[in-house]
Amino acid sequence: MLAGSERIKKVNAVDPNFRSGAMFAAYYCNSDAVELLAASDANLMYVDNKGRTCMHYATLVDNSKVIETVFMSCKGNQQ
Repeated sequence: MLAGSERIKKVNAVDPNFRSGAMFAAYYCNSDAVELLAASDANLMYVDNKGRTCMHYATLVDNSKVIETVFMSCKGNQQ
């Protein structure tokens, strides 16, 4: 099993364009994956090379369930 900081590094891994798994999950309308990644301490506020975050990707595809999931996950992380 991975140590806490090692696990966080893995869920926050990015591709060469600085897109994270959470960004891909949001773009491909997978709210369950977004929720799982957020619960695993994925940073939904990362910014890719175009200045986009998970919320940007969720709104690009106009999926209200994903938008709500990203919003609630980000809101929960600020408390």
